[in-house]
Order: sequence, then C-alpha cells, then structure tokens
Amino acid sequence: MITTKWVLGNRNLTDIHNMRRIVFMEEQNVPEEEEMIVWEDEASTHLIIYENGSPVATGRIMVHEDKFSMGRIAVYKEHRGKGYGKLVTEELINKAFLMGAAKIEIHAQTHALGFYQSFGFEVCSEEYEEAGIMHYTMVLELMLTKP
Repeated sequence: MITTKWVLGNRNLTDIHNMRRIVFMEEQNVPEEEEMIVWEDEASTHLIIYENGSPVATGRIMVHEDKFSMGRIAVYKEHRGKGYGKLVTEELINKAFLMGAAKIEIHAQTHALGFYQSFGFEVCSEEYEEAGIMHYTMVLELMLTKP
C-alpha cells in the first residue's frame, strides 16, 4: 500500500533526513553542511512517500521571500524506476499550486533535465556546479495570471 505524509517545517523529519543522507550525502557525496540546512527545512513543506510502511521517496516545497522552489527529491535506489519520482514531483507541483504559487523553480541535476521537462519545466540558466554536481535552474509556470 502506498501512503503519503506531509510535514511542515523541521518537525518529524527523521525518515526524510535518513533518505537524504543516503541518497545525497552517501551516493552523491554532497557535504552535510550543503545538504542539511536547518533554515531551509524550517521554510519547507516536506512530502514523504511510504510503501507498506517503509519510506521510499521524498521531496519538498520551500517558500522563501514569496518564491516557491521545489527540491531535495530523492528515491531510495532499490525503488527507482517504479514511478515514485514522478509521484513525488506531481504531488509537489500540486501542493505548490494549492499554496498559491504562480511558478516553481528547481535546481535540477543535469542528468535529470528530461525528467523535469516532461512536467513542463524549462531551463532558465547556464549550467553551474552546486554541491559538486552540475545543475541547471528550471522554472515551471503554473498560471499565467493570478485570479
């Protein structure tokens, strides 16, 4: 059974932090000081997806100075290719829209450009290095005008 859980701020992030530690810090060698930034977690709405009670995927929407950004999307290696990344991304986009976002920004790892383009994200920067990994900034316009 697949279940989802939303977590506001930095409360009850144990499963989320464990997943980010494994996926980003261990697999991708992201330094802890660049991955575990307290104020970013406090400014975020986090999603975690469980399969039969075990965490499999996570991501977050961060709102800072009225700007919505999506990130820290991670799926445990043994669950990749099962659609969890797509599910997390769809849920985060929907949540940002419900929170009032007109657009969402993401710092996408270069290898994931096609994945995010499939949701309508468009590249809006040159390639750059972040935490030792090459990225592009991408933007998704959610609505042309606010009601």
